[in-house]
Parts: sequence; structure tokens; C-alpha cells
Amino acid sequence: GLITLVSGCASAPTEYYTLDMRPSGGVKSTVSISVGTITVTEALAQKNLLIQKSPTQVEYYAVGQWAGSLDELLKEKIGTELGPRDPKSKTLVLTGELESFEQVDIPNGAQAHLKLDAELREAGKSRYSPALLKKIYDITAPVEAPSANGTAAALSRCVEKLAAQLADDAARL
Repeated sequence: GLITLVSGCASAPTEYYTLDMRPSGGVKSTVSISVGTITVTEALAQKNLLIQKSPTQVEYYAVGQWAGSLDELLKEKIGTELGPRDPKSKTLVLTGELESFEQVDIPNGAQAHLKLDAELREAGKSRYSPALLKKIYDITAPVEAPSANGTAAALSRCVEKLAAQLADDAARL
């Protein structure tokens, strides 16, 4: 007969995730926004997707890693959402610090959480000049199936909401 050996200690291959870079079409922007420097906190500088298990405990997906640095993924996704810049309109530059970008376990499942401490300035202004807008965007979205892939998809939706809110706020400046 055929004997199949299954190794219980084989390490699982790493799975790589990115944000959904297709434009959602949710942004109706009248202002051009370019994405400048986005810094990430130390906890988010890890490649693995972060899970906030409780208010005091975090862990990472063992095999679920971001395909690139979060600042680059975020810049690309926000840029895609905001669409091509109109050369005739004034351009604002977004900078900020990404403070949360994770799955948060909640009693009946999980949600994705994005928190960005953002600033908008006119293009060409020093990042030390006063910002036209300083705002902390704190956005959540449900995770349909708690998994690295489900979390990446839900975080993509968080970034889509972020871009729409940014565009609305910028239009009022």
C-alpha cells in the first residue's frame, strides 16, 4: 500500500497581501491632492499584518505579510482613489503618520481599523509651515472573514473611506 507522510512541522509558506489598487470610484474630488510622506509607527513597520487581540495585546499573522512597505502601499492606494491631478486646480499635499492599520478582534468577529494623523498643505510649502488642515482620521470597516486576506480587503475599504473624507475636507478649505 501507499504510505503518505505528512510533516506536522513544515513551515507554512509566506502569503503576501496588498491593498486593492482598483479605484473604488467613491471620490468626487474638486481639489488635487498629492500624497507626500507618510510615516508609520514602529508596530506597523513590521511586514506581518497586525492583529489587536485586546486593548493591551497585539499579535501578527504568522504567514500574512504585506507585499511592500505600508507607507508605499498607502500612498499608491490613496493616489489611485484621489485620481489624476487636475493641472488647473490648486494642489494640496497630504502628509501624515499612520498610527493604526490592523485587524481588531471584537466580541462578534473582527474589524479593520485605520488611524491616520494627517496634515494638508499647499503644494510647494515647507512641511514646517502651518497646515491648512490637521485632522486625525479614525476609520473602521467590518472584516467579513477574519483572515489576513479578509483584513487586507477591509483595510482597502478603510483607505477608500479615508480618501473620500480627505477629498471632502480639502474641498471645504
